[in-house]
Amino acid sequence: MAFKRGPNYKVYIALENEFGSLDATTKTLVANTSTSGYGPQGTTGLGIGPRTMLTASPGLTECEISNISAIEFSKGWEDDPVTLYGNTREIDNPVRKNWEVTITRKSQDELFALLSNQGRFGITGSTPAIFDARDTLQSDEGYRLLITDGTKDWIGFHGTIAPDGYKLTLTPKGMTDEALTFKGGYFNASVATNSSTVTASRDITQA
Repeated sequence: MAFKRGPNYKVYIALENEFGSLDATTKTLVANTSTSGYGPQGTTGLGIGPRTMLTASPGLTECEISNISAIEFSKGWEDDPVTLYGNTREIDNPVRKNWEVTITRKSQDELFALLSNQGRFGITGSTPAIFDARDTLQSDEGYRLLITDGTKDWIGFHGTIAPDGYKLTLTPKGMTDEALTFKGGYFNASVATNSSTVTASRDITQA
């Protein structure tokens, strides 16, 4: 097993939607039709950009989450146990891959809090609007997370923010840490950096 130092890892975030962005510059979330410039380090504004920004230069920089102090990461399978007559044990029928990522960073702006409060499910549609999850989750909704060590990428598709996913911690020295938890139903591990898989659409009905 190879161990890598924390600074070797970077985390990027984008929307599954390719038609617009989430703008958080006015301390409220607004969906718009911009397809570039938005991100945690956006040049146009603070927010989250479309998945197409993950490989577009300088999109990776704009999509990067900075000042990270911890990354908690888990991935696995969701099984549906099936009992068949004549068998002495249940058969584990794999349903989907699932994942969960908690990102802890030094608080620097309102983005994490706004995402948790107003934008848990991303945006929807070719004329983007914030998705409220009252309808069935579609293929252009949710968030896409990319974690890389510079050689291989891990990608989590169609992530949503956990209902209790935002936590704020006040440290004794006066620093403020905040954590945001994303969870999803499909991931792709060990993807080569700059692979088309990074920005390709993913049918949520298959995951």
